[in-house]
Amino acid sequence: MSTTTHGLSWSALPKAAQLYVAAVIAAGIYVTGVFFPATYPEPILFVFLLVVSCVTSTWKVTLPISVAGESTLSVSYAAHIMALLLLGPRHALIIAMAGAWAQCTLNVKGRYPAYCTVFSMAGEVLTMAATGLAYVSLGGSIGAINLDALPKPLVG
Repeated sequence: MSTTTHGLSWSALPKAAQLYVAAVIAAGIYVTGVFFPATYPEPILFVFLLVVSCVTSTWKVTLPISVAGESTLSVSYAAHIMALLLLGPRHALIIAMAGAWAQCTLNVKGRYPAYCTVFSMAGEVLTMAATGLAYVSLGGSIGAINLDALPKPLVG
C-alpha cells in the first residue's frame, strides 16, 4: 500500500467545508449513539453480514468524478440492505459503518486523511438511519420477509 494521502488536509479545506464535515461527523456520532443496538439476537448472522460488508467494501469501482483524488463506490450495499431486512435498522447501521471504514482503510492505493474516513462512516450511518426509518415507516418487516409486502418499503 502506498503511503500517499488522498484529498486535502483538514487545514486546506475552506471554513465552510470544515463546518459541513464537522456537522456530518457530529450528526453521525449522535445517531450512532441513539440507535446503537443494545442486543444482538442473531450474533452469527450479524458477524457474517459484518464480514461480508467489510470484504465487499474492498471491491471498489473508481468513479471518474474526483477533484482532489480518487472517489470509489463499493459493492457492499447488498450486505447493508440484507442486514436491514434480516436484522433491522440498528444492526444495519453498525454494519454499514464498518463497511465504510473498510472501504476507506483496506485495499486502498493511499491513506485517506482521518477526517475523510470518519466523514464517510458518519455519512453511511446517516444514510442507513434514513433508509431504515423509511423502510420501517412504510411497513417493512424485520427477519421474516413477507414477499407480498416487501416492494413498497424496499423501494421507499
